[in-house]
Amino acid sequence: MNTKKYLAVLSFIVLCFTTNAQVRQFDQLEMLFAQQHYKRVFRKANNLLDKPEFDYSMMPKYYKSISLLQLAQNRYWLRHHPNALDEAKELFLEVKHSTVVEHLLNAHMYEVTWLKNDMKTWASDLKRMGYDDEFAEDLAEIAQKGGISIDEAVRLHSEQTYNVYAMGFCAGYAYMGDVPAPRHCQRIDSGHKVGHGNA
Repeated sequence: MNTKKYLAVLSFIVLCFTTNAQVRQFDQLEMLFAQQHYKRVFRKANNLLDKPEFDYSMMPKYYKSISLLQLAQNRYWLRHHPNALDEAKELFLEVKHSTVVEHLLNAHMYEVTWLKNDMKTWASDLKRMGYDDEFAEDLAEIAQKGGISIDEAVRLHSEQTYNVYAMGFCAGYAYMGDVPAPRHCQRIDSGHKVGHGNA
């Protein structure tokens, strides 16, 4: 073979390797997400979305959407970013409806599986922490005794982290300190009935 053919074949091989090579920025997103640095993933993915040279890839949208889903589990963060879940859903649907979705999800199967399980756990926690009648039998009474509305009682209860200083002789009897006045409650005269296997 002559030199021109060798150069043409070599150029073709180099071109193939460079187009399929790893992108350092995407590797960094994957690494940071695995290390649970969700805020950094969110910021870096946002920056990549602003750069036209990355318009060819769905990776920034994918990582922004899954980092938003992780960050939204923190109610304080979510309070400052009220549209985060809608944005995460919109971005993830864009990725889902793209032509590269199968390749992307196969390449990131571990993350997707982990994320799916994490979202199920989060949904279960949200249901368990619900403030409807099924889960908050004493809510109306607590609000009335505190001289506040039910919505205010829910807001006050959910905005604070509570410290438990001791546990009673049975599960569920927590002794907490530093509970603000509108949330002070006396013990009830008789306990609630709990179904078999729930205690």
